[in-house]
Amino acid sequence: PASASASSPDPAASDAAVAGETAKAAGPLAWTRQRLRKLRESKKSDLASMGATAFLSYGFVSNVNSCIMLACTWASYRALNPTLSPLAETAVFFNPISWFPLKAAFLAYYFGFYLSIGSIMRPFRFGIALAFAPQLDKLYTTVSRRLRVPKPAAMFLVTLVANIIFPVVLLVSSVNVACWVLHVKPVP
Repeated sequence: PASASASSPDPAASDAAVAGETAKAAGPLAWTRQRLRKLRESKKSDLASMGATAFLSYGFVSNVNSCIMLACTWASYRALNPTLSPLAETAVFFNPISWFPLKAAFLAYYFGFYLSIGSIMRPFRFGIALAFAPQLDKLYTTVSRRLRVPKPAAMFLVTLVANIIFPVVLLVSSVNVACWVLHVKPVP
């Protein structure tokens, strides 16, 4: 009896394997849809079960994603509209805080990017955040130990750098790189 139960496969596992094989047999599109469906199953509740570190990790991953997406949108907008700037007239390029309000035409263009590419990237952001959370927790512990501060203070300092200072630097840098790739100036 023990050998019979050990040799009989788990019904749920075999169903998943059959579904995976069926999707592969149906073609790459069906297989890709199934993989994306599994990624979509990662919800905010998964992040919540990992604690505050996972939420801060998701914030960092989302900020990086938004900066890169904004840079790509910026460069493509400038390539299509070489005489127009996404910035308000009073904005200074190297001071992202002065960028707001961005021009309505650019925001509409960015909104289209965000609805399409941003929606597709959401499950990947969750997956990356879940994978990054343990490393972020180690970083909090290291900063806490080296600076001899409580872990909440270390979390605040790392979050300040990772979610505020780093994205500002990344945004300006990535806009410049994306514009360089498309051979356009960041501003007219």
